[in-house]
Amino acid sequence: DPLPPGRDARPARLAVWTAHPAPPDARQVLARALAPLGARLRWRRVPAAPGAEGPGPEEAAGQGELLLLLAPAPADGPDPWAARLGASPAGAGGPPLLRLVPEAGPAALAACLEAGAQAALPWPVPARLLRAQVGALLTSCREAAARREELLRYREQVQREHAVARRVFRHVLHAQEAVPTGVRRWLRHATDFGGDVALVATTPEGGVRVLLADFTGHDLSAAVGAIPLSEVFRAMSAKGLPLEAVVAELDRKLAALLPTGLFCAAVLAEQRPGEGLLRLWNGGLPDALLWQPETGRVLRAFPSRNLPLGVRAGRRPRLEEAPAPAGSRLLLASDGVWEAADARGRMLGPGGLTALLRAYRKRAFDALVGELEARARAGGATDDMTLLELALA
Repeated sequence: DPLPPGRDARPARLAVWTAHPAPPDARQVLARALAPLGARLRWRRVPAAPGAEGPGPEEAAGQGELLLLLAPAPADGPDPWAARLGASPAGAGGPPLLRLVPEAGPAALAACLEAGAQAALPWPVPARLLRAQVGALLTSCREAAARREELLRYREQVQREHAVARRVFRHVLHAQEAVPTGVRRWLRHATDFGGDVALVATTPEGGVRVLLADFTGHDLSAAVGAIPLSEVFRAMSAKGLPLEAVVAELDRKLAALLPTGLFCAAVLAEQRPGEGLLRLWNGGLPDALLWQPETGRVLRAFPSRNLPLGVRAGRRPRLEEAPAPAGSRLLLASDGVWEAADARGRMLGPGGLTALLRAYRKRAFDALVGELEARARAGGATDDMTLLELALA
């Protein structure tokens, strides 16, 4: 019979496995029936007992793009031959399996399908039916394999583009950033492009400003606002404009830029020289902690008292002021830090964080980074995690 319209005309490479003893005319019948497909048949024999020594998946799968197994139907449960021969769904990395079952009724064929075969036919089988089934499996397998290859190429392309974008993104954010003494930061992104941003800027009179921001979501959608955020923060700080004005402009800019549903939780803080004061704005992030490294004691917590940036522009920023004793430190953390879980699923939370401050004191930042890295390795970190510390003069 001629091939159906649109059928892949490439010769078929088939591995035919037969249980011993095989039907005496099996070779002639299969060769004649599959000749119109240009089939090249490679014959192999499986042991009579499924548990006996036989071919491994690599040996079997390397024989062709479709496996034909002429053997009795499996008993209840998984097909011992399917796993032994390395069969798998079409396009999943291994060849599909067509079971040919001697003197099989509907129950035996159903058992083969339930045990993992992609198709099952009784033996002997009409040549035209066998040819149609083999042709359909080959077409499905080849189409799925082609789609898989296309997806792999697309994935490689996306990975290359992401690598370039990451370098550009980090260069734009931090290339010309001078980090003053007393500022430390640590970031661990959950994806290629994290939604967390930690920035530092200085004012003309020598003040230091820090910004920790957490955009909703992950990857590129979360990173889309990071560049305008950094540009506004640095430019307005370099001009010495008030912190309230910086917050208001960031709110306006992000409200105009971000699509509905995206916003930016953030903390901005500054210490101006000679004042001994800390000024801070918190919109949607966990408590900012002013603490004493000599004792590990938290002097004051600054909870969120504002909506995140980009939710609704035109609001008057609500800043807080507090005395900042010399030698004290300000610790900012994104919500991913507080939510990082250990191997038992217990989140770090405010209690765990303050316990680390008390236990490690001056070395608390390094200890906290080590704890978060350990939780990430244990699989308990599913969000971006960012720390930013400012030592107050």
